[in-house]
Amino acid sequence: MLTQDYLNSPEVTALAHSSQQAYGYSMKHLEKFWANVCADGTQTQTGLLHDFQGRMPELAKYLEAKGLSGKSVQQNLTNIKIFLKWAGHPVDYTYKIKSKDKKANKLKHLNRWFSENDVAKCLAYEWPNHSSRHRYRLLVRLLVETGCRVKELANINVEDIDLEDMTIYIQDSKTVPRPVFFSPETRDLIIKLKESRLFIQNVFPDVNRVKKLITDMLKDLGLKNGSDGRGPHTFRHFRATQLFYDGNMRLQDIAFLLGDTEDTIKLKYLHPTPLMLRNRVAKAMRWEY
Repeated sequence: MLTQDYLNSPEVTALAHSSQQAYGYSMKHLEKFWANVCADGTQTQTGLLHDFQGRMPELAKYLEAKGLSGKSVQQNLTNIKIFLKWAGHPVDYTYKIKSKDKKANKLKHLNRWFSENDVAKCLAYEWPNHSSRHRYRLLVRLLVETGCRVKELANINVEDIDLEDMTIYIQDSKTVPRPVFFSPETRDLIIKLKESRLFIQNVFPDVNRVKKLITDMLKDLGLKNGSDGRGPHTFRHFRATQLFYDGNMRLQDIAFLLGDTEDTIKLKYLHPTPLMLRNRVAKAMRWEY
């Protein structure tokens, strides 16, 4: 089947696992839509491909009827449009999210991001596993301080860490290799780990283990509710936001530090907390608290 060929193509297999899964879900929706349209035998999948431009509104309604949110419908349609272009049948279609769906999605995302207090709780968390708790504390500190992706931290080796300059050289990255930096407190924790001989070649567990550790910690702290999207990557968003609003760093510098583009940082990573905004307003108005 053409959709399976697409999922096995280099264009998809080179993407992150989560992205591959997202494309897989979209292809399943498309296949079921195809099956419904072709059920009476008057249309074939090949014929549909040649005339899919006119089917896009129908596909959008089909996805809405499945109970998907406006944002999910939009994302699935985007994935399907990319597939159709790959298949040689590009379409031009824009799906507009309804106002109520936009508000619901905005509210969901407002509740997703960490506050300063949330991050402080994570940094102070007492890990129950005594033998590994210092390593896990270091993991959380580095997620907070560097804004690294989980895979980037999971793949660092002892040789990548420069204690004197408090720098980690990210060698294996989704985007670009780069240096990231940690605090004196984190340096002291690394030194203690090295002295206790708990510092092994691969500093941290694999990606799946790291995700589970952080998820369990957030649940234990009451900072995660079902599939709210909170996890290791949420610390990356917090770091980008804090550097911009509290640190007054340029978007260009933050993009270099996080290994992303300025547009991505600007459009996806900035979620100021009330405290960050209050401090900005107070400084602008010369108020004193």
